[in-house]
Amino acid sequence: MVDDSTPVVNEETEVLVVRLQTLYRARRARQQAVELANGSYLKCWDAVSGLAYYCNLRTGLSSWKKPLLLAARDPVEALAPTISTLDEDVNTLESKPEGEAGINPQLSLKDRHHQREESLAFKKKCEGEKRELMLRHRRKIARAMRRFDKDALDEKSRTRQERQTKLKQDNQQLLQDLYDGKKKENVETIREAAMRGNLDRIEKLLDLGFSVDAESAKPSFLYTLSA
Repeated sequence: MVDDSTPVVNEETEVLVVRLQTLYRARRARQQAVELANGSYLKCWDAVSGLAYYCNLRTGLSSWKKPLLLAARDPVEALAPTISTLDEDVNTLESKPEGEAGINPQLSLKDRHHQREESLAFKKKCEGEKRELMLRHRRKIARAMRRFDKDALDEKSRTRQERQTKLKQDNQQLLQDLYDGKKKENVETIREAAMRGNLDRIEKLLDLGFSVDAESAKPSFLYTLSA
């Protein structure tokens, strides 16, 4: 009788292992893609606008949009090299033969760190030139800011005057319509308001001094005076 020493793998365990292997391979591929993109693209800053753009070192083309490969969420250790990792990378390159070291077309960590330092220096230079430009033209900038504030105040005042003029015209038109009989005020009596269920009208008429048994919108104290 031969004993079967092959371990029995549960189906759920097998599915989990396959899932982990797939995630690991996908993450590894994404890391390699990010490393390749970092070796191909250089982040630079425009001297005029100060905005960042990306230059393709292989083709020489530049774009304002960030490459999709550089937007990976998984952290890549090669993106933030330390002194120890740089030393290890330099030692590894020095220990390899010249032919073997030249096979890899990607830039080394040291080169990427050097490019990053150049980009930061270029950014600082752009910021310094921007400050110098603002200091050189500070009078023009001050005049432009005062002109902008004055235009904003004038626009606000003009809008307020237009709104007041429109309100005045609407009131005059309403009075004219009332005088011509095109519109009439609410003359609903308390009894009519009660029949229609207009409680707000009833409360308003009672507050004004109207009688509960009034047949018109005439206040009760006017009935007393007329009697």
